[in-house]
Order: sequence, then structure tokens, then C-alpha cells
Amino acid sequence: MEKSRPLIYARFEKMETAVTWYRLEVPITGVCGLGLFDAFVEGTGQLGEARSGNSLFDADIIWTHYTQGIDLVELQKVLGRRRRSGAGVESQKPLILYDVDDDLFDLLSPSHPGIPPIFSGPYGRRFSESQVERFVRLHFGNIAAADLIVCSTEWIQSRVLEMVPNAKTHVFLNLVPAFGEELVAHPASSQCRILWQGGANHAGALVEVVPILERIHQRERNVEIVLWGDPGEANPLPNTWTLLEPVPFRHFFPTLNRMGHDIALAPLGTDGLSAGRSANKFFESAFCWKPAACVASRRGIFEKEIRHGDTGMLFRNPEELDSILTRLIRDPGLRQQIAAKGRRACLSRLDVGREIGLLAERILRLVREN
Repeated sequence: MEKSRPLIYARFEKMETAVTWYRLEVPITGVCGLGLFDAFVEGTGQLGEARSGNSLFDADIIWTHYTQGIDLVELQKVLGRRRRSGAGVESQKPLILYDVDDDLFDLLSPSHPGIPPIFSGPYGRRFSESQVERFVRLHFGNIAAADLIVCSTEWIQSRVLEMVPNAKTHVFLNLVPAFGEELVAHPASSQCRILWQGGANHAGALVEVVPILERIHQRERNVEIVLWGDPGEANPLPNTWTLLEPVPFRHFFPTLNRMGHDIALAPLGTDGLSAGRSANKFFESAFCWKPAACVASRRGIFEKEIRHGDTGMLFRNPEELDSILTRLIRDPGLRQQIAAKGRRACLSRLDVGREIGLLAERILRLVREN
């Protein structure tokens, strides 16, 4: 097959998750849109079915994700020989891009050397200690074998380089598609909706703030508390709170956009799986048609992305959380001011075209060097 542009063969998990959207579909769609790459895709995503035949050997780039259980060391052996193009000319083996995520890198960080006996997976799935150990060994091998590690944040990049100092890495932010609606003025209101959203892996952090939220809810009668997703271990919860079921990811942004919340609550737990969380909760609520003021833990990526008192609010302990929420609940003008500044900060930070262009440029350079 004659190719005038590099060809990506991408594998991604058959789940409608944020990881799939941000880390694979967005960059692949973006680089194709820029006219730099063609793509084969295996999976159930928006880019269609995988091409049959020797797609791996036809591709210039193989893009895979850490949750798929792929052994890149073995894959490199298979691809190690030089391959022949359709014209019969020998060409180099494909470049392998390995897409990583926050949770596992926090687990593997030298600051968290212990492997927990039980690890929570998607949809409440539980993994045994032996399964986790195998997963960790596979992941370490993949980091060393990949030609480029694509990281969601600088925090993750630093952990990669701690483990493999000479690894080639690129930070590709968890890009949040803007909703495309103009920011409009909202009249001051005495009502205040506080939203926590997340899955079971976020629930450990929620447990820590439930007593504060309950205290505030009893004290401030104009507050509605909404938990959207899987609160997990936070149950049982007060029956006066609003509990919303998760939705398929393709419906996530439209649903969030209509949520109308005033405060986005983003706690980070002290457990090993939390330190690497990206700032998605901050970014996502900032892009709603009615942006929300983000109140987040003063740690991890939030401390880097949020300017306290300006683009969001950060708390260290329950007492600070109580004080911050009380202030925002009682001052609608302050909520709107912080929300608007947070939105402007996120718009300047998350330039989709710029980030995709930088990633595409890096990939093209490596393809030429390979």
C-alpha cells in the first residue's frame, strides 16, 4: 500500500471512558484532521473498525494504552525485523507510543513502593494481589520498551523519568472539549448547588469530606448537594442529598453542561491512588455554559493548576473546607468571579489545536529518526 503520510495503528479499550476520549480519540482525530496522519483503529470508538490484514506491519506508528494488557517487550520482538512496504522496499519497524494514566503511575511511584493487596478496577472490579503484581511487572516492561511515553500531566512525566531516566516522554494534557456556548451573565442567587462527580476510584476522597458536607447542609438551608457517579464507600449517605447515576461517556459533557452547579468539589484522598489525579474536575466544570467555582484539595495537580482565591479555592483540611464552602455559599458574587477566572485560565491552558500540533510534531520527528 502506497502511503504519502505516516499511518497510525491504534488500539484502545472498548469502554466509553474519559481516558479513551482524551488520550486516544482526541489526538488521533486531531492529527488526522491536521492532514498529518492516517489511522487504523481497533475497538468500538468513533474512528471505525480496524483494517484487516497486517495492519501492525503496515503502520508507521502503533498507539496503545496501558490498560489493555499488551506486552510491548514481546511486541517489539515481533516487530524487530525490518518489514517490507507494498512496493517491496524495506522500511523501519513501527514506532510504539505508550499511553499512560495517573492512577497506576501513582501506584508505581517510588514514593509509594508498596503494592496494595486489592486494587479497584473499572465498574467496581476487584483484582487480586497476584494480578496486580503481574500488571505492575508488565507496566514496567512496557515503559522501557516504548519509543515514546505519552503522559497526561507533568506529574506523571516526572514519575516516568524516575523509573526510566532516559525515556522519551511527551505531556499531552487531558483536553476538555469546550461546549461552544458563550459565557453569559448570571444573576446573583441565594441557592447554591455543590456537585461531586466521579467513579469508585474517587470515592475514597469523598468519604473524607462527607461529614463536612453534612454539617454544611444542615447549617446552610439554601444548599443542594449532588453526587453524580459512584460514591462507593461513602454510602450510606444522607437521604436529603441528590444522587445521580453515571451516564455513558458520550453523554457525560452534555449532562455536565446542564448540571447548573455553582461549586465543583474535587477532593483528593491520601491513599496512593490519588496523588496523580489530573485536574479534570477543574477543567470540566470550567467549560460548562455556567462555569462553576472549583474547590479542590491543596495537593497533587490541583495545587499546580489552581491559583488559590483567584481561579479556584484550595483546602488542606476539613476546617479549611468548611470555611471555604461557607464563604462561597454565602457570597454568590464571589462564586461567579472565581468561576469566570477559572474558565479563562482553562481556556488559555487547554488549547486543543496547539497541544495536538505539538504532539504531532514530536511524533513526526521520531518517525524520521526511527
